[in-house]
Amino acid sequence: MKGMLDIEFILAIAIFIGTASFILLTINSQIPFLEEKSDFNNIIAESYRISDMLAYGSGTHGWETLIAGRPEDVEMIGLSSGRRFYLSREKLNALHGLCNPPVAANFVKLESMLASGGGAGIQVTDRSGNALVSCPPPGSAGVSEYTARRVLLLDRFPLPPELLTLDVTVTG
Repeated sequence: MKGMLDIEFILAIAIFIGTASFILLTINSQIPFLEEKSDFNNIIAESYRISDMLAYGSGTHGWETLIAGRPEDVEMIGLSSGRRFYLSREKLNALHGLCNPPVAANFVKLESMLASGGGAGIQVTDRSGNALVSCPPPGSAGVSEYTARRVLLLDRFPLPPELLTLDVTVTG
């Protein structure tokens, strides 16, 4: 009776192979969903990274004056006036001048200063919804996007500060 297999052994092997196949197919079907979710989480992280850099960083020293004459000397921008949660009017005006009128070379420079992997758009509005700065993200249909919103103050010393909203939209 050598070389003969019991029916229980054959059934056990079949059940094992079936279960292993089911588990592998289930994992394989979830990979695209997990990859898409991971990409979206990267977009969220990028949006918050850029908004932190703009809201709390000052950027290259004197970038608001350099940007008009020698934009190649500006490596990074920031909108902070030096006090936490306060934005500088001069830096907002300089960013507005960079984005308006919309010139492709300016958007390329802005992307390099923000070190953005995808497209990034910046909008700063006051309480009544008036846009002080509007740098729209490059339009791409069918891509994911996320907007990080920060509520900050405009430094208007000696006047009281004004409430502003900083929206950073990242597409990917």
